[in-house]
Amino acid sequence: MKRNLLLFIISILLIQLTTVHAQDVEACENYDLITVDTPNFVDAELDIRTLRCATILVVNEDRDIVDVFVIAESTIGSYLRGADLSGQDITNIDFSFANLRSAILTDIMAEQVMFINTDFTGADLSDSELSYAYFNYATLNDVSLVDANLQGAELSETEMRDTDLTGANLDGVIGYEPK
Repeated sequence: MKRNLLLFIISILLIQLTTVHAQDVEACENYDLITVDTPNFVDAELDIRTLRCATILVVNEDRDIVDVFVIAESTIGSYLRGADLSGQDITNIDFSFANLRSAILTDIMAEQVMFINTDFTGADLSDSELSYAYFNYATLNDVSLVDANLQGAELSETEMRDTDLTGANLDGVIGYEPK
């Protein structure tokens, strides 16, 4: 019960901290409260490309809250820690300043996506199409990029410790020097 209350308070605080990041995006007057039984956006029939102004509660079979995701006016600054976006097409979406820690992002199509200052710690981006994506100032510690296509991606000032790049395509990557 204490965990549920804590997760709810965190989601409220995240909503209050969210600001409008683009001139053509209006601030959310209200947030939709969506309850799902899986963190997998495909299985929960959630479309990350259109979902806005939403607090998503993931509940277990006892209806206890086990995860909370928050998406404000845009995906910029979204709180998606532990979300499963595997297999999604997120091309041209801006996830800058988002929390994607421990997220499952396997086999995603993410060409030209903005991941500036995004935290991916512990995330899995294996087998993903990430060509020409911008990872400037991102945190990619303990991340799996096995067999990912990073061709032409921008990795300047990116923090990468214990990052698995086995089989990754690094052709034309900017700002990364293999050790």
